[in-house]
This record gives sequence, structure tokens and C-alpha cells, in this order.
Amino acid sequence: MRIQKVIKELRAGRMEGLAKLQSAYWKRMFRALRVGFHLDEMELEDIISNTFIAFYENVLDGSYKEESAIFSYLMLIAKRKAINLVNEKKRHREKHEEIAYSIPQYLDPNEGELLKAQRHQVKVLMKQLPEDESRLLTLFYFHRWGMEDIARELGLKNADSAKDKKRRIIKKLQNMLVGQ
Repeated sequence: MRIQKVIKELRAGRMEGLAKLQSAYWKRMFRALRVGFHLDEMELEDIISNTFIAFYENVLDGSYKEESAIFSYLMLIAKRKAINLVNEKKRHREKHEEIAYSIPQYLDPNEGELLKAQRHQVKVLMKQLPEDESRLLTLFYFHRWGMEDIARELGLKNADSAKDKKRRIIKKLQNMLVGQ
């Protein structure tokens, strides 16, 4: 595969070149990222997909100057995206403690002394929730996202699905608190 030919195709708006690059480098990028970053398969696939999109945009806007090897250039983009994701996940874990102080009023409308004592328990229990459940609560309570945006982010059908899921998670937290 001649890179110059692929770049010309991309600049001409023909996506076949991008497909060629993906077939040539996808597996190699996946293996390299899997070793370097402890991310799950879907996260790695998202990173690689977004890397090719970013590369395509860089070709179109002239940011890609053909000065470095194509694989190195793609990996530079992918590594940046992976580092950003790792940092976001780290920030997400740190938010668990803050969530424990934000959601108690939804667990029990009587914000009494018992509820204040449960805040620490909620923090601990949040760490036991699956990633998507804790992500939903983080997006809603900390980032103030709307349900439509949360549904889109988490791949849910619509805002009502996100609301139902949030309600089930809160109920789950209530049951976990009662079970302790």
C-alpha cells in the first residue's frame, strides 16, 4: 500500500483509503494499546475508531504533513486518546466519594442523622456498582447531564430508558444499604 496514494484518495473524499489503512493497522494498533493500557476491548476499539476519524480529519485540514511514518502518527493519536480515557476513568473513580454526598436525598426523603451516617456507606457501595451504573450517576449528579445525553452516551434507547435505569440503580443502592 502506497501511503501517498491513500492520502490522495482521502483528500479527494474517497473513503476507500481509510478502509485500507484500517485493515492494514487495526490489529497492530489494538495489540500495542492493549499492552500499554489496561482498557477493555470496547474501549480500545473506540479509541482506534476515533483515531482513524481524527487522522482523516487531519488529512483533510492539512494537519497531517506526511513527515512521519503513518503507523507512528496513528499511534501518537491513539496513545493520546488512551491517556485521556485513563485520566477520565481516574477522575470518575475520584467522583465516587463526591457522589456519596450528592445522592442521599434521593435515597431517603427524610435527611436525618441516619442518612448522614449512610453517606460513607454509599461511597463504598458506589465502588461496587458496575461501571455503566456508576457512570450514569456521575453524569447525572456531577456533570448535570440531561437524560437524553446520558442515554446517548451509554447507548440506551432514549431518555426514559436512562431515567428507568437511574431509578433502578438508586433502588439497588437502597437495597445494598439495607442489606448491610
